[in-house]
Amino acid sequence: MNLWHKKNSRIDHYKNIILTVGFMVVLILPTIQHFYTIIPASESNENRSLAEMPKLDLNYLDPFPSQYDSYFNDNFSLRSQILAWHASVNFQYFNKSPLPEKVFFGKDDWLYLMKDEFAEYRRTNQFSTENIEKLVNEMVYRKKYLEDKNISLLFVIAPIKYNIYPEYLPTGLNYFNKPSRSHEIRDALIQNGINTLDLTDLLIQEKSDELLYYKTDNHWNKLGGFYASKAIINEIRHEYPEVPELELENYSINKKTIDGKNLAQMIGLRENFEDISYTLDPDTSKAVQATKANYPVPQWFSYPKEYELVYTTSNDSLPNLLFIRDSFGNAVIPYLSECFDRSVYIFDRWNYTSNEHIIENENPDIVVYMVLEGFWDGFLRGVDISQNKRKSK
Repeated sequence: MNLWHKKNSRIDHYKNIILTVGFMVVLILPTIQHFYTIIPASESNENRSLAEMPKLDLNYLDPFPSQYDSYFNDNFSLRSQILAWHASVNFQYFNKSPLPEKVFFGKDDWLYLMKDEFAEYRRTNQFSTENIEKLVNEMVYRKKYLEDKNISLLFVIAPIKYNIYPEYLPTGLNYFNKPSRSHEIRDALIQNGINTLDLTDLLIQEKSDELLYYKTDNHWNKLGGFYASKAIINEIRHEYPEVPELELENYSINKKTIDGKNLAQMIGLRENFEDISYTLDPDTSKAVQATKANYPVPQWFSYPKEYELVYTTSNDSLPNLLFIRDSFGNAVIPYLSECFDRSVYIFDRWNYTSNEHIIENENPDIVVYMVLEGFWDGFLRGVDISQNKRKSK
């Protein structure tokens, strides 16, 4: 054997040793990590509870294998570190979203939520005529129910970020040339006499000077929430002129740079993105939190502490408000609460049900249903829930 062959044979021998040792480390490291933390755990970015260790029931073993499989997949050693490495590699070297089925990258570090909001923007999730009629008929019922109690109704449509900032979407990503579900539902509600406020055009008009939505979150920010609140108040003032106007000049506006928000966190890259946070401090504030009625929280609701929020200004010359909302309502609560004697906010598990038991107890002057246009499916489920409750009485 000549010298060249001997040298290559020695190199191959070392390669085999390194591969064998590396393979053994890969096999053994998770077990060692389980008992002795060698690599620090990464913060979980999943918006869900991880599966728990299932109980072994010898009398009913059928579900145990799949339950244990879910538990193992959620809790195996080094899971969080591997997910973090995966996110970092995709972002740093390929400029790709590590979870493209949940979040995708727009231009200039803008992030957009996939699934329902993407389908809503693209107009690929149309409702049947029957479903639109079902939604409208429910709101006609609610209007009549409230009118019989001398309560006003306002239906508000909150736009998704896609429809306010489409310019930051990837080039060529357009919607199909047909009406969106929001357009069809809005027009049908108006035609059937439902007082309906679509905030889309207003927010597009106001977005020129400052950001109204977060770049790395699917929600509007506090400034966007102010403009939404102002539009809602202006609509209510047509019937209740005693409600005070909201003026931006009565607030001190501050903004600061922050780490990325919920969409950046969802893909494990919160510290890799920057965003802008606004705070609006009123010159004077009269609204304070008031005692809750402690209405029963819907089963499986993820945010029970946010289900019922109550504020008062102790000014009985102002009307009372009941506001049925989703998470977009968080940013309007501070402003609306200043304009009513008592304001009650119900985060209705994204179903926007009629909540007649709450209406009966609160006896408000105004009921507002505000629906994010990405949640029309939830509202449709809420119609079924409302109708089933009425049938069961």
